[in-house]
Amino acid sequence: MPLSVTPSRLTSFGVGVLLLLNLVCVLIAQSLPALLGEWQQTETGLVYQRDQQSWVIQAMALPAPVLLNTALPDSAGHDAIDWYPLERNDLVEEPDFLTWFDDYNRLFERQTEISQMLQQPQVLLLTDRGEVLTEAVASRHWSDLPGAFWLQLAVADIAMLVALLLWIFRRGDPAVSQYCMLGLALLVVILPAALYSTRPLAMDGGFFHVLSVLDHFGLFLFAAAILSLVWLFPTPLSQRPFVRWSYLTMMLIWLLNTLQWVPSFNWTVRLVPILLVFITLVLIVFHWRRTAGQPANRMAVTWFLLTMVVGASSFVMVIFLPPMLGYEPLMSQSIAFTLFLSIYISLAVGVARYRLFDLGRWWFEAGLWLLSGAIIVVLDIAILALLDVTYQQATWIALAAAGWMYFPVRQFLIHHILRKYRLSLDATLPDLVAAVSGTSSQSEILGNIQQCFQSVFSPLEKRLLETQHPDVCIAEEGLKLYIPLPQQHGTLELTHADSGKRLFNSSDVSITRSMMHLFEQALESSDARQEGRRLERERIRQDMHDSLGGYLLAIIQQSRDSRIRQMGRYAWSELRDILSSLDTGPTLLSQSVVNWRTILNRLVAEDDVELRFDIDDVLYQTEQQLNGLQRLNIGQMLREGLVNAVRHSQAQAVDIRIHLDGNDLMACLEHDGVDQPPERWRKGRGMNHLVQRAEQLQGSIEWRSLTDDRVALRIRVPL
Repeated sequence: MPLSVTPSRLTSFGVGVLLLLNLVCVLIAQSLPALLGEWQQTETGLVYQRDQQSWVIQAMALPAPVLLNTALPDSAGHDAIDWYPLERNDLVEEPDFLTWFDDYNRLFERQTEISQMLQQPQVLLLTDRGEVLTEAVASRHWSDLPGAFWLQLAVADIAMLVALLLWIFRRGDPAVSQYCMLGLALLVVILPAALYSTRPLAMDGGFFHVLSVLDHFGLFLFAAAILSLVWLFPTPLSQRPFVRWSYLTMMLIWLLNTLQWVPSFNWTVRLVPILLVFITLVLIVFHWRRTAGQPANRMAVTWFLLTMVVGASSFVMVIFLPPMLGYEPLMSQSIAFTLFLSIYISLAVGVARYRLFDLGRWWFEAGLWLLSGAIIVVLDIAILALLDVTYQQATWIALAAAGWMYFPVRQFLIHHILRKYRLSLDATLPDLVAAVSGTSSQSEILGNIQQCFQSVFSPLEKRLLETQHPDVCIAEEGLKLYIPLPQQHGTLELTHADSGKRLFNSSDVSITRSMMHLFEQALESSDARQEGRRLERERIRQDMHDSLGGYLLAIIQQSRDSRIRQMGRYAWSELRDILSSLDTGPTLLSQSVVNWRTILNRLVAEDDVELRFDIDDVLYQTEQQLNGLQRLNIGQMLREGLVNAVRHSQAQAVDIRIHLDGNDLMACLEHDGVDQPPERWRKGRGMNHLVQRAEQLQGSIEWRSLTDDRVALRIRVPL
């Protein structure tokens, strides 16, 4: 069975190969022949600078007679020397800045001829003032290499390292594979460019041409990778083989460009990147429309893809577009390469903020590992350059200094950044206690469970699934956390911990299990309290029914006085309502309305009063339910209002209307026989009891005058 390659080994191998490529580039750059001064390309021609002096150089020659292709006219004043004229484009930074292939090929021919001249120990330079400078030719030391060379290497290294680390930790993700290809393509583009764009004056034309072709290969490889990445991320736009065709198309264009079967670079090197920007924007629009209702994916599209396009499109606008319009690039290509860093910096920020590509602390720890190595290398080079010490001494000093600098920084970062990944049950215990204390019902506890996990993990998305997971678990490599709710109430799905800043980890699972154990105990305690209350209510109800109910029935059946029998019926109706309220189970509103109507009719059965009902048909069809307290208080208010109308106002007709107003139950009792408006009534115990019953239900009750002798009692109760 083959051994699996660990991320650390892959990282070490990748970093080693990258360092080797950098070393090869440095050695090649050092080997290029150079003069003691520096060259600069200006509008007037080639300027040579040395010892704080500068000259505009028109031609180059060897001290000894050499067969050259061209000589300056006699007017130059140096007929005895065969001068080779130098042109402004001899120092062009990028050969494809020359639009036409004839100029492109001629550049390599001239580079070969100038490079051969620079193989001699000395050369002669002819200035625009007729002066002849004798300059020595030598190889450059690594410290003499220009800053543009190191800048390009740094950009290529950063791009490749970011892509490599991302691929190592997400090797099975197609989008990540394309992102890694972006880093590789940028490496292929920049390393050759770093060599020929910072050449002293010339390099072998054949080698220069190979580097240029390799640079173009990297460009079209980058185009195919960025198209494929935008197609795949965050989800593939379709199952069509778009990735394969994008690579085949770009390789075909590269082949046509290499064989020079197109009119000019405008049709390939410049047009393709410009079209790439527009195609990428179109694909982003498709992604944007598809991620409607998916905040996490839409955030990733917005942050990552647009930032990536900004970096690539900025390079296109300043480097490729101006030459296509007949102008020079807006800035040096060496500096413009830094625009690509936005692609990789945005990834680091996106991982930290929106958890792009499902990384998290792995990215952070790998970054710390690379930071430690970079500090040692930088310090080692700095100490060698600034102090008179040996290589061994510099290494030991660098290790010691890196330890004093790196470990405090590492501890600071871990304390202030990674502490969010190490949730402690002690830190969340006050929230848990607050969530379960003071809750008496099962529904309240289940609601507090979701609120508590929301506050602890701060997920970007939260869903309640009907399926029941057997245990707390992490899914999609830390993207989601599934929490089975107690007593088969479904599963809580949390996505993107800490607002997308990190992955769920094993510590989250452990703490969640502890939290769920506490919630389960709270539910068991709530169930025990509810069962105790139910048993106590059942006992009280049975005692009242057997004792008090028996006496009231005896009074109703045996008494010969009609008033006593009527009062007995009132008392029996009150007792039934009280006993019914002890049963907290819900009943349909329609059933309660029927019961109220029956009870109210019985109350005035022996009174000379006309009782008229207007009950909305919706009440008989709705599935709305009432609990015991609602049934008792609404029935008592209707009964007390009717008794007051008949006994105190001597009402002859009473109209009772019951209907729904939105989510509120409305009851209106209108009657005649009133000799003064309600504002002048003296509120006694009965009216206060009615107000208290309405307030217990978070409702309201009021009396209003309709006419001089007619009043309305209006009750509103939210359901």
